[in-house]
Amino acid sequence: MLFQHFSGGKRPVWFVFAGMGSQWPAMAKDLLVLDTFRKSIDISAEILKKYDLDLYYIITNPDPTILDNILHNFVSIVAVQVRIV
Repeated sequence: MLFQHFSGGKRPVWFVFAGMGSQWPAMAKDLLVLDTFRKSIDISAEILKKYDLDLYYIITNPDPTILDNILHNFVSIVAVQVRIV
């Protein structure tokens, strides 16, 4: 598993500096096991359906060609950052 519970008293500070090119195929697949992350993605996915975008397909698809579409790049980065920031 990629995640561990942080049990320390003081929480660490994280800085996220992402831009185009920071995404990779299936980048959010493992994060979906986290309830709060999945709920955020559910909300974003529902909104994006109106624009014929399947967010779950975009962020969990292991095929590297999924990211050949610049819109898929942007949507995947923003959807993930909305939850982790």
